[in-house]
Amino acid sequence: MHCLNMRCSTTAVGSGCVAGLLALLCAASLLGGCANPVDPTGGPGNTEPARLLESTPADEDVNVPKDVEIVLRFDKYISRGAMARAFSMTPEPQRRPEFDYSGRSIAISFPEPLRDSTTYIVSLGSDLRTARGNVELDAPITLAFSTGRRIDQGRLAGRVLEPKEGQPEQGVDVFAYALAADAQAPPDTLPEAPDFRTQTDSEGLFAFQNIREEPYYVIAVRDNNRNRRPDANEAYAVPPVPRLNAAADTASADTAAVEVPWLLTAPRPDSPQAVRVRPQTAQRQTVRFSQPVSWRERTAASWTLVDSTAQDTIGIASVHTATDTPYEVAVVAEQALRVEAVHRLTVPPQALEDSLGRAVPDTTLRFTPSTDEDDAALEFVGFRPDRSGGTDGRPLTQEEAPLLRTTRPPGDDAWNDRITATDTTGTPRTIVPESQDGLRHRLAFEPPLTPEMPVDVRVGADLFANIDTVQTQRYRRLSTEEMGAIEVPITYVRRALNPPDTATTAPTFESITLGLAPPDTLLNALNPPPATADTAQTDPRARSDALLQRPERLVLEMHDTSPNGWPTRRIATDTTGTARFDRVPEGVYRFRLWHDREGTGRWSPGQLAPYRPADPVVWSPSTVEGRARWTNVLDRPLQLLELTTD
Repeated sequence: MHCLNMRCSTTAVGSGCVAGLLALLCAASLLGGCANPVDPTGGPGNTEPARLLESTPADEDVNVPKDVEIVLRFDKYISRGAMARAFSMTPEPQRRPEFDYSGRSIAISFPEPLRDSTTYIVSLGSDLRTARGNVELDAPITLAFSTGRRIDQGRLAGRVLEPKEGQPEQGVDVFAYALAADAQAPPDTLPEAPDFRTQTDSEGLFAFQNIREEPYYVIAVRDNNRNRRPDANEAYAVPPVPRLNAAADTASADTAAVEVPWLLTAPRPDSPQAVRVRPQTAQRQTVRFSQPVSWRERTAASWTLVDSTAQDTIGIASVHTATDTPYEVAVVAEQALRVEAVHRLTVPPQALEDSLGRAVPDTTLRFTPSTDEDDAALEFVGFRPDRSGGTDGRPLTQEEAPLLRTTRPPGDDAWNDRITATDTTGTPRTIVPESQDGLRHRLAFEPPLTPEMPVDVRVGADLFANIDTVQTQRYRRLSTEEMGAIEVPITYVRRALNPPDTATTAPTFESITLGLAPPDTLLNALNPPPATADTAQTDPRARSDALLQRPERLVLEMHDTSPNGWPTRRIATDTTGTARFDRVPEGVYRFRLWHDREGTGRWSPGQLAPYRPADPVVWSPSTVEGRARWTNVLDRPLQLLELTTD
């Protein structure tokens, strides 16, 4: 027997009738039912997401009463906790709605009447789950109704992707903030709550429908704490332009979609800081930083360690990245520290930086050493790259070097003594090691490694605590005959979207083709020439110098799609046309093109407030095979589209 919610009226009913009715209800409850149903238990769980079968009011109903009770009927039981989290409504009611569950139906009532002549949008986020099986929605559910005679028809749509591979981001909250009619950018401080909210589906797509026909600032946020606002520790994506018009003259949300994606990036943290010292042993300390750091200059002599009691300066034997986390750096003193004394360790300026290139400032930290003896042994981690090469040896490109990984820096006397190299004739080669972090050691050889003469690297077992036999690895340089070339046609287009004087998209401007990219130019070695006047021809009525200026710096990346593949290569140029990668080993490659607006060599995610756009990115939908002694071409031009409101 099913359990139903029954609401009884007490008007014009005799006392006998009331008593009889109560008796019948009690009997029914005892025999087979209950007044407050609970989620079903037992049986197999659901494997498919719930579907909304019916709603009252229906989608796009008008003249809905202000005291309406929304009823949603699903094909499966819904998790009550998930329903309360996933439900949102704009404009947001002043008081929290109440949920009444009856089987697969949910009634939503409001303590106060809704506004008059207002379009309301009800959203159920993709985190809505079934009660059995805990299956989430594939895409958010949205329905709209109006308490007046007209329902808003504004539409906006787009897509949220991750910037490295261009993969869709599912379940990301998308917030729309209404802008003043004459505003060309959002305020430097965002409002407390967005005017509208939706979420991305499994393809990263989102759509606002039935919103007011006006301009909006639209952002994407991984809203982990569900507070409907972007927080400092949450991933975010800025729109390609600050102002997007929700127009009512589009046939569907698809035709209202913005072509350039929102690019979701990890939150940009504050500048890196040295937080504390963690004593490990009487000689070895670990410095903890507020975020992952890498080395600018790894010189032990620039660090200062002082015994505060005796005012003695202690020598530092080595500094290197800790093996377990990029948040920490190990500092090893030349002698055991006095465990009863407070010590001062000064992190030198310009020694370390974060992923954005910001330096860790000069910082002095105090600590008391541990009483434990330093027993950290030097261990061998392995040879890199971990690439199959057979008996001929692991192949390397012209730019690559063999890598030797250890748990801490070997002493200077280890190189060419217990870490040795010989070519295949048995002739010794001098090893010239270089290490940025103290753990990964690039090996150069004198004479240099050539395709004709592979080199064997041997690691002595007496040097490392974790091996008991000599470890040997052969490396060889690829020959010209083993490599080919890949050409990538690239174009660049600027387009005016929703300019201030119109609510429609402006004409498409012709792509700007300005010549050939220099072949295989390394990013950090490129000095781009000054920009010259553009000669592209467009409709004079649509032409704008701001729209048709040449890009200052395009960066084209070539990525090997295989695991443990060839390293990523880059070409940087201020022109478009055909970019060519020479000396390409056999493999399957994909390409990413982006506009380095700031000229830093790092992709910029932009900023929410004050608004700064992200560097636009495009990925090749297809791959290209690298073949020996062959030049292959990407099957279609890689076109980078950049939007502007100028």
